[in-house]
Amino acid sequence: GLETDVPDPWAAHDAEAARRRALVDRAWETTGLHGDDLVATLAVAADAYLVRRGESGLSVIAGYPWFADWGRDTMIALTGLTLTTGRHDEARALLDTFLRTLRRGLIPNNFLEDGTGAGYNTVDGALWLAVALERYVAATGDLAFAREALPRLRELLDWHVRGTDHGIRMDPAGGLLLAGEPGVQLTWMDVKIADWVVTPRHGQPVEIQGLWLAALGAEERLSHLLGERPHYGERLAQAQASFAAFLTGEFPADTLSPEGEPDPSVRPNALIALALPDTPAAPARVEGAVRRAEAELLTSLGLHTLSPLDPRFRGNYGGDQLVRDAAYHQGTVWPWPLGAYIDLLLGRGEVGRARATLRGLTGHVGEAGVGHVSEVFSGGSLRPGGCPFQAWSVAELLRAHVAVARAERGVPGP
Repeated sequence: GLETDVPDPWAAHDAEAARRRALVDRAWETTGLHGDDLVATLAVAADAYLVRRGESGLSVIAGYPWFADWGRDTMIALTGLTLTTGRHDEARALLDTFLRTLRRGLIPNNFLEDGTGAGYNTVDGALWLAVALERYVAATGDLAFAREALPRLRELLDWHVRGTDHGIRMDPAGGLLLAGEPGVQLTWMDVKIADWVVTPRHGQPVEIQGLWLAALGAEERLSHLLGERPHYGERLAQAQASFAAFLTGEFPADTLSPEGEPDPSVRPNALIALALPDTPAAPARVEGAVRRAEAELLTSLGLHTLSPLDPRFRGNYGGDQLVRDAAYHQGTVWPWPLGAYIDLLLGRGEVGRARATLRGLTGHVGEAGVGHVSEVFSGGSLRPGGCPFQAWSVAELLRAHVAVARAERGVPGP
């Protein structure tokens, strides 16, 4: 696949070894964890997912060997793949790629593999972009890019307020975000089998509200940073007050239906919402959610996508594609949401518990896709499945490991 001849393969080997060593040195310098083997391994692994999309800019392959580049995966993985590893130029290039592809306030869910365009059926991709943008500015102090990106962020938010594709729109009564229409899957739980959307989650999904609040909060903080007046402060306050509708039960509701009825399914989405910076919840409420997740969702390798106590739970991720897809978000274990769980533990000062939580996944780096992290694990046997090399799995393990290691050393986080 090289574009030029390689007259001396040993010289090419040495050059590649030196390049990889430079990636490790940069990650060690950025994290302050010099000599950390897991940082070294995952910094090299992260490099494999960063790709150029022709003339369109930098992108992220979601997973090998099955996936091309996906917007949601790129924005979730951006922090771990680039900011944690000190690759700030690549982080900016990724943000620029997807800011330039904004359409009606949405970023591509995926680029079509034949190069003819992109699909925009995602409600969370653009909101994760707002989170990633704020993290990039915090890590780099790049005010020039912040000033360049802020109008696009406001454009994104404006489309969400007035309404865009797939029923994505702000509910004027409460300020939260509505999304969904029959036959369309919009959240990360996005399996569709023929005309069957397995987890439709139409209405107000809980992690989408956390992301909506975080996007509104990012606009406010970036505006203040640049000496400008925020445009959405009242919207943020209204939506934060309305979030209480998710907190009426023992565990936060997974979704509010379009009619406002709560779905009590115990899934990891509530943890994703609670770990984001602008989600309002009393410490006792967070404590209850963390302990319930620990009892029903937590495994040694990630979080179940549905509680095993739920009658819809499917513990076998195996068999033909229909069987696998039906189980994909109905009990299958995913590593990447573990990052939010670790954030919540660290926020509560539970550093030892956070380290113990990561031990199984750290050991997994030596199996399946060696040096990487798998996409999923079967809900019953915890057998690795899906892509053996998955971008957001690698990124979130690296981000979480660094956060825990820094907490162990008493080093404040970003």
